Amino acid sequence: EYVAAWMRSSLRPLWPPAGAHLLPAPGYLRLCAAAHRRAGLLDHFLDSTLLHDGVTTLRAHCERDEGARRAIASLDEEEAAGSDEEAASMHGDARGALSRSSGHGVTLEP
Repeated sequence: EYVAAWMRSSLRPLWPPAGAHLLPAPGYLRLCAAAHRRAGLLDHFLDSTLLHDGVTTLRAHCERDEGARRAIASLDEEEAAGSDEEAASMHGDARGALSRSSGHGVTLEP
């Protein structure tokens, strides 16, 4: 009887209620966006992924949220740094030895 009562009081739903304000963690968002970018699907990811409210697209969220905007913008910074590394590798610099995928820049309104 004690175990049954404890289980009833301590178990809660796996997902938060519909009205909960859930937002993607910037680090996880960046990892997902980077994977979609490498696959050539970043725009699709930003325009078709919805937040927990079922209405707000990831792109709209990134336009309003500074942390999310920085996470996506860091992909462009990484690509620019990759271009420098690739140029250095052509001149024998070992720092450019890592291969980098090319991607398409994404514009988010500030």
